[in-house]
Amino acid sequence: MLNISYIEGGRELLEEVRPLWIKKRKYHKEKSTYFPHKFAQMTFDGRTEEMLEKSEIRVVIAKDREKDKYVGFCISTIDEKRLGMIESIFIEEEYRRNRIAENLMNLSLKWMDEKGVKNKRLNVAIGNEEVLNFYKRFNFKPFLIILEQKNDDNPANDNSANDNPENNL
Repeated sequence: MLNISYIEGGRELLEEVRPLWIKKRKYHKEKSTYFPHKFAQMTFDGRTEEMLEKSEIRVVIAKDREKDKYVGFCISTIDEKRLGMIESIFIEEEYRRNRIAENLMNLSLKWMDEKGVKNKRLNVAIGNEEVLNFYKRFNFKPFLIILEQKNDDNPANDNSANDNPENNL
């Protein structure tokens, strides 16, 4: 049986999830049907900057106490209009299907409820639709599908992904 503890905090915990976030980005890059190059271009610092623009931020980290390592995280925000957002959630592959994601979601949603959030959202990348049933268990339902036109169907012409030092990890 796994011995998982949960660490809850704010912006002070963001740097702790960087290695897991980079794995999450790689996961989405591999899963992406149409835009893997967009995931390759994302950086932790850029994403963190976007999240810190929100009014409030909550970071919950799952830690395997026996191995003394972080195995998952969930980052949530609340904006100035009191919209709650599950910004990012990730569990190491070998730890999936052990209710860790469920616990991270419950802690994050509880925080939002305590803060008086009425509407909560999250985004699911195309290519990762297998998670929809998981989110439906928390009463999330599809609201909007955003379509994007690719200006260049050849991401090999985009050298900015090669300039990202996080791609070498």
